[in-house]
Amino acid sequence: MGASVGFTWEDGRPVHPNVVCQRFNRLSERCGLPHIRLHDMRRSYATATLKAGVHLKIVSARLRHASETFTARVYQHALPGMDREAAGTIAAVFLVTRPSSPLASPLAMKTKTGTQVISDRASDSRILRLTWV
Repeated sequence: MGASVGFTWEDGRPVHPNVVCQRFNRLSERCGLPHIRLHDMRRSYATATLKAGVHLKIVSARLRHASETFTARVYQHALPGMDREAAGTIAAVFLVTRPSSPLASPLAMKTKTGTQVISDRASDSRILRLTWV
């Protein structure tokens, strides 16, 4: 069985990818859209779908990747926010809030050497940063 084809002519013959890209570029230009490659649209779709919380298995299948592992490897760098969110969620399970913390953060823990900041509501950039006193 041969590989499936994304675009075909009315008679079923495959359309060469360059034809699809050229038509996409012309239509985008006519609509006044900024230049973007068709493949970049695919990557944007994948990233937005993963950020929206769609399961990796579904995204991988829609992109017709050979495996979820491949999809995860390609898109993991584009989703640092998901990693931060997961770290905060797991930290909330293990750490207890201490109101006496100088940060008054829901996920801060006082230690002998300082305050270990797991999260503060104002800025995700402080997740998992150590603040030594």
